[in-house]
Amino acid sequence: MAKLKPEILILDVDGVLPGVRELCHRTIVETVRHFTGQQVCQRDIPRWKNRPSYSAAWKLTSDWMRAHYFHRIVALKDGAPTKPDSEGLRRIRKGRNPARALYRGDNVDDARAACRARVAFAGVLPRGGQAQLVRAAYLRKLGALPVLENLSEREELLE
Repeated sequence: MAKLKPEILILDVDGVLPGVRELCHRTIVETVRHFTGQQVCQRDIPRWKNRPSYSAAWKLTSDWMRAHYFHRIVALKDGAPTKPDSEGLRRIRKGRNPARALYRGDNVDDARAACRARVAFAGVLPRGGQAQLVRAAYLRKLGALPVLENLSEREELLE
């Protein structure tokens, strides 16, 4: 396999940066508990994130509460299209060669967005657990180069 020499490294912050994944999951658990009085287990979150369209924590949280407690929830966002729309990746690239970009994410929608933007994709999932067992296979099927445990893990495809 040819080595990549990315000029642009793009990260899906909530699922890739150390500590942020745990904070994001804890925020989902606490938000659901606050509004519903019910306890969601953090181990339930990967099952939802394995589904398409649950890259954004706000969407996962609002849909989980809607499915279990509320019929209508309105969530605000900044107006940008959500993944798997590739508009965000295309904006980041700003006309640069897509072969010179690498996107790291933890979700099926991240991989789909990278594919649509013609950007190389590397999965980042914590070792063990449901995310690694189930989602890694989906990410590979969608063209993920490697699936790493964390950002500090050395990639053989990079120089």
